[in-house]
Amino acid sequence: MQMLRTLSAAAVFAVAGATATLACGMASFVDADPRALYATEISSIEGASITDETVTLTVTFDVATGGWTDPQLVPVTYFVEPWDGIYEIYAMAIPPEGAASDALVPMTATIEVPLTEGINGWRIIADQGCVTLLLDGTALPEGGDGCTVQTLAVS
Repeated sequence: MQMLRTLSAAAVFAVAGATATLACGMASFVDADPRALYATEISSIEGASITDETVTLTVTFDVATGGWTDPQLVPVTYFVEPWDGIYEIYAMAIPPEGAASDALVPMTATIEVPLTEGINGWRIIADQGCVTLLLDGTALPEGGDGCTVQTLAVS
């Protein structure tokens, strides 16, 4: 059985391409720049709006030093939909190659995600924590998910 799992993971890499990284086991992948790293922490979710069955999220997050570039919110692509209806998005940026100022620096990124049946919310993940945005009327399963929880009223 272990050999089958290893082969399945290799097949996902072959299909996903060179910039893909496995996330959440074999059921998903992240198509991120291979130089990008997680942001340090999520500062705020600044806004959400809906247009043509999509939600636009604007997130401010901190990175550990100056000199980071290309702030981005990278969605996880699922082969098997998440059991709880909460889709993950990684807060990432490209770190500096050399020396940089040693202070938390805020960055902002925006992403447009589909709003389809079965979606209960999104989990924005950084290196030191996460925020789960739940759509109105949904709740986390018993015990929660360890993230700060916010209700998202889409306007």
